[in-house]
Amino acid sequence: MKLSDYEKVFPASTIIFREGASSDALSLLQKGKVSLFKTKGEKRALQKVLTDGSFLGLEEFLLGAPYDWQAETAEESVVLQLPRHLAESYLFANPKFLLELVEYLARRSRSLEKAAFLSKKTEGARLAAALWLAFTERGNSDVLLSAEETKEILSSATGLSDGAVSGFLTELERLEILRKSERGLSLKSSEKLFRYAEYLEDKEHFG
Repeated sequence: MKLSDYEKVFPASTIIFREGASSDALSLLQKGKVSLFKTKGEKRALQKVLTDGSFLGLEEFLLGAPYDWQAETAEESVVLQLPRHLAESYLFANPKFLLELVEYLARRSRSLEKAAFLSKKTEGARLAAALWLAFTERGNSDVLLSAEETKEILSSATGLSDGAVSGFLTELERLEILRKSERGLSLKSSEKLFRYAEYLEDKEHFG
């Protein structure tokens, strides 16, 4: 089986899956950028932005559950889509790929645990949790997001105002936790972000 036979090129602004659709294929973003949205009433909210090497709907595929979000390309993207029967055969026949899958799930579990810890605390800690997931869920802090994408993800995840989100991001730039360039924002130090969230928690309790 040649994996390249199952690669698909999606032009920018193309919907790959719709929310509620059946997860009948293992999908890996080979190249490009994909935005994930959830529908809230008549509006859709940006949940995260995926880049090269990200799985699309992995949990839904493994559980046989419908997609909980809509995936749409933010730029031309190449996606590997293996039908379920071929994906299962390929995983068992290729231990290295199976190991990569396990490592991906382990990184995601670690990120979710830290985010869950932060999200139960101060406003700043909730923002840090959302930012942590936006940048480190793949274990890659070099992911670049535009300032607008980052604000939209944080506002959607926390329900906080644009002003609160903007002020938080500005402070992270000042503290050199976030790096800003012409290409967008990247997380310079995920561990420093976590320590800053803990500082905000102590500050609220002890003044």
